[in-house]
Amino acid sequence: MTHSKWFMQDPQQNMYWTALGALQHGLDIWNLPEQVIEDPMWRQSIDIFNKYAGQKYPSKSPVAFCALRDELNADDTVRFPEDKYGSAKKNNDRVLNICASAPTLKETMDKIYNGISFIAFDDMTFRRDIGWSRR
Repeated sequence: MTHSKWFMQDPQQNMYWTALGALQHGLDIWNLPEQVIEDPMWRQSIDIFNKYAGQKYPSKSPVAFCALRDELNADDTVRFPEDKYGSAKKNNDRVLNICASAPTLKETMDKIYNGISFIAFDDMTFRRDIGWSRR
């Protein structure tokens, strides 16, 4: 649980999204290590998982959840105008300019990979919070 550099940048947020990911894929039992279950730091994420786990049929479920997250799209020229952030062609300068405008994001942008903003997954020392359209 705590071996990963990217996970430990914001462990509680990452545990929360891990819980939601497990629920989204229909996991009923989350086999967590004992030290995680006993540590109050993880309680909120575990409680969310436990509340929604096992609810397979929406019409019969007494609860539901919706989780949204902002993923910055470097192609978005309305939100990130080219005159301020640089050309919307796949380039590092635009990505870095967008990151500089979002301080918490800038902290997670440790690497730029292959000359564009897709983040390297080889060592996973950070999260991917910005990218280009997936078209």
